Amino acid sequence: MTRWCRKDATSGCFPLLKSLLGRRGVQVELVGGMSFIDEVVSLEGPTGAEIAVFSTRRRVAVRDIELVQWVPDLS
Repeated sequence: MTRWCRKDATSGCFPLLKSLLGRRGVQVELVGGMSFIDEVVSLEGPTGAEIAVFSTRRRVAVRDIELVQWVPDLS
């Protein structure tokens, strides 16, 4: 089963990121086109200013995440 979220004008990807905490193989695409595959380690911050922390990447503002997709064969 593949789970994914694409940010739009009414919602972001925070709920999906929260459900994928600790899972390897999360593909992330940022606003502007950069993408990577990593593991979500934690989510921090108050509503509207959430930060996603990844195992090998820096902290990323959830508002800057355009797409999140779980890649199950890497887990």
